[in-house]
Amino acid sequence: MRDILFGDKKGIIKFFIGIVFSAVTTILLQLIFTVVLYAVSPASQLSLKAVLFILITISILNPILYLISRIFRTGFIRDALSEIRKKIFEIVLHKSYKEYFEHPTSEYLSRLTNDISQFESNFFPVLLENISAILVYIFSFGIIFINNRKIALGLFSASMLFLVLTFFLRKYTKELQLGVNKTNSKLMTIFSDFLGGLQELKMNLVEKAYADRINWNVELNEKVKFNQQFLYSILRIGKEFFSIVTPIIIFYIGIIHFDLEISSKLLSIVLPFSISMFSSISEIGFSYNRMKAAYDILDGYISEKTADDYDIGRDFRFEKEIEIKDFSFAYDSRKILQSSDFEIERGKKYLLLGKSGSGKSTFLKCISGMNKSFSGEIKYDGCDIRKISLKKYFENISFLIQDVFLFNDTVENNIKLYKSESEELYQKIIRLMGIEKITSDNNPYLTLSGGEKEKVSLARELIKEPKLILLDEMTKGLDEENSRRIEDIILSGDFTVINATHKLIKDIHIKYDYVIQIVDGKIRLMDSASYWRDRDEK
Repeated sequence: MRDILFGDKKGIIKFFIGIVFSAVTTILLQLIFTVVLYAVSPASQLSLKAVLFILITISILNPILYLISRIFRTGFIRDALSEIRKKIFEIVLHKSYKEYFEHPTSEYLSRLTNDISQFESNFFPVLLENISAILVYIFSFGIIFINNRKIALGLFSASMLFLVLTFFLRKYTKELQLGVNKTNSKLMTIFSDFLGGLQELKMNLVEKAYADRINWNVELNEKVKFNQQFLYSILRIGKEFFSIVTPIIIFYIGIIHFDLEISSKLLSIVLPFSISMFSSISEIGFSYNRMKAAYDILDGYISEKTADDYDIGRDFRFEKEIEIKDFSFAYDSRKILQSSDFEIERGKKYLLLGKSGSGKSTFLKCISGMNKSFSGEIKYDGCDIRKISLKKYFENISFLIQDVFLFNDTVENNIKLYKSESEELYQKIIRLMGIEKITSDNNPYLTLSGGEKEKVSLARELIKEPKLILLDEMTKGLDEENSRRIEDIILSGDFTVINATHKLIKDIHIKYDYVIQIVDGKIRLMDSASYWRDRDEK
């Protein structure tokens, strides 16, 4: 986090120049108050023209300095927020499959939107307030010190004591901010579920019940925000009260108990700057807690450790076989899959069969490298899958699931995935898939049929020219015509296929070379002819 905020040296210099200008505007406003008080005091030697000239000059100069301050500060803040968002996005991208699914998708979305917005409102403006307050405090203390050292030292001691006391509220401030972030994340999850499952809610006539759940969480979210804002309001009221009352009390004690002599001239100069001094120190204490809380929360996200193994490991090679040896998979110490030893040959087609919930998806995730928490060995041309670079691995394999995801973009970009693929290869793939007429569609997620989406998804994988294609119930929701078309395309390629399904079309699936069957957690391999013969005999 520190590298992001302080890495741009020129940006930091401009930002601090902007803060100095902002502090100057505050000091100039304080000078207006001081000039007016001094002008009406008996000891004043200023003429009315001089007073008016000073007030008009400051009134003109102040907005100009404020505008310059904004120009210098805005660019740095924009760039810093952009880099923070990129960094969090990069961390999410580099999470392993297991790490990513430790949190709901909506939480990552909340980090990239709500939490950064909270940081923007609770860090940069508060940082500006803090640094401006420090400069104003130093200037005010200097003016008072020049006029009366005893008063200056008394005010300094009291202000430092108050500053120490405000730091005890830091933990509570951070807890409030974390509470807001958590409720925002939960609310985003609920809204995401609502939008994704609206059809189910309507068909089951439970809109009212779900709306009650949403309303309860909205009220909770607003209550947490109210508590936070209420605390800040109380602290701000206390700060303003303290800023005015404390200097007056110190002056009273000095005059009554220490026989401190203060002329009207001295009072007109020292009192405004005393109030300014205490207002600044209280701003530093309270604002720092908010700023530190916002910083710590985002710093926690950016400091998250990831597996970072995406591009680490050996090159991927699959010219001969995938060797599966002593394979088993357990969940919470309960073994759910166990396999005999067998090989998957390069270029062959394998049908993966089993009832729903039998472990087909889990087996494919282990084969794909997405889940490496299995026992035994899965070797590609003799190299353990755990030692292969995931980047090299995913360059050579494709994994398609039944829940097709398409970006809100053109069909062409959904297939090419924003890469500079060969136009000749692209045209060949879309002809093969029979989707030439829909490639100009700008919003395929809304306008394409289920079968067309499946074809776009498969085209996206075929353009990679993979050595291995893994399919998990890809044709489950399709009619027989579209299922046959996709199966024919899969069987016609020179790549290896492992196709998990429980929707059998005999005249198509009999063309597969082998069948991998999962029954009661046991995985076994048999040639296709033997499987169909045994099935027909039953």
